[in-house]
Amino acid sequence: MVAGGWYFFDGERQLGPLSRDELKRFLHGQDLSAVRVWREGLSEWVLATDPPELALAGPPPIPTVAGNERDPLAPGDNAIRAARFHNFIAMNWRGEFSLATSYWLFGFLGNLFAGILAAVVVAAFQSNSGYQPKSIFLSIALVWTGIIALAVWQSVGIWRSANRHIKARTLLGKKSPWAGLAKVAAFLGILRLVWTFFSSGWPQLLETGRISFLDDPDIPAYSIRIMRNGTEAEIAGGFKYGLTDDFLKILGASRQIKVVHLDSGGGRIGEAIKLNKVIRSKGLHTYVSSKCMSACTVAFAGGRQRILRNGATLGFHAAFFPGMTKEELAEASSDQRSIFATAGFDKDFVNQGLSTPNTEMWKPAPSVLLQAKVITSISDGNDFAMSGIGTSLTKDDLGAMLSRALPVMQSIKRKFPGDYDSIVQAYYDSFESGKSQVDSIAAGRERLMATLQKLR
Repeated sequence: MVAGGWYFFDGERQLGPLSRDELKRFLHGQDLSAVRVWREGLSEWVLATDPPELALAGPPPIPTVAGNERDPLAPGDNAIRAARFHNFIAMNWRGEFSLATSYWLFGFLGNLFAGILAAVVVAAFQSNSGYQPKSIFLSIALVWTGIIALAVWQSVGIWRSANRHIKARTLLGKKSPWAGLAKVAAFLGILRLVWTFFSSGWPQLLETGRISFLDDPDIPAYSIRIMRNGTEAEIAGGFKYGLTDDFLKILGASRQIKVVHLDSGGGRIGEAIKLNKVIRSKGLHTYVSSKCMSACTVAFAGGRQRILRNGATLGFHAAFFPGMTKEELAEASSDQRSIFATAGFDKDFVNQGLSTPNTEMWKPAPSVLLQAKVITSISDGNDFAMSGIGTSLTKDDLGAMLSRALPVMQSIKRKFPGDYDSIVQAYYDSFESGKSQVDSIAAGRERLMATLQKLR
């Protein structure tokens, strides 16, 4: 305690301990009828005009300092530092506001500000400005840093204001249960914040960090293949950051592309929305020969004509992201609803698709897809290049597929391996060159029939 330490209380805030000179300087310009002071040795708080040692003898003299001389009555270094941080942030941190101001006013304003910051997190998942994982990661980190700093500032201010309130009431011989309850509320608020961060904020930071800096390891790699003399392209694999940018480069080099084949189990909605915008702006058609699930359907919806091969599958379910509540996910999925509505999808269909739990997959029948205007037609595949069997398909993979589909190939492989290799090579060359499905089958069948004729 400062020797002869004085405390100041004006009904709203309490300051101290102060030296007598500091207190006298502070009392200048104050309404002394509303100010009480106390020091050790006094039995209770008294009016600032009562203690004779605090008598104010008019205004202080005008300082006349020459050279390096210093006015002995000028505030000390401690007072200068205190005045430097005499703003509401520092004052609340020191607990100099009344308990009501710290708890109610700053509590309300702080919670309002935290709500605005939370809205920023949801806005970060909106794709109007494009899907940028690093920007999302940074926004989430900044928001949580701000919320935590704000909560600590609020709680410390309430705690210290409550302590000052209790001390002042004790000096007046009164109790203050309200101050004790305010301290309990501040403590519980910190506990709730910790729980919310580890159940929501931390999972979001981990997931966006994996997307931004670890190449999204849980999503399969993607590949893009040009087919049918450069008029068609196949996108296969997971929808992850960078896919749309790579596809734009291919479009720049192959301007004659008109059809985009999609073969994917899904991935990131943000990347699918970016791809949807590119497909729609270029007037491309979309085609699925095998499967297009989850986020892939968002890109599929961008096609001017949306064609499904007979036997292929579209799959729909609700979006999911670690740490986000159902309400936040519903808000973040508004872009999907807008995209499906723009494509002309039936509203009831969209509601059912996006309400399917993310742990399940709704696979509507082709007739349902046609009725809901999700697809514009069904094809036997002969009008398009062969796709849906993976862009990294090897010759051996294709041979195994042919052996399963045509039992005679197994016999030829055992007895006439050279002829078997020739037939598989014909199919594989057609696949690699991106010929249409009917041309690829015809080329392989011609070689097969020639072999069978020879064997006869």
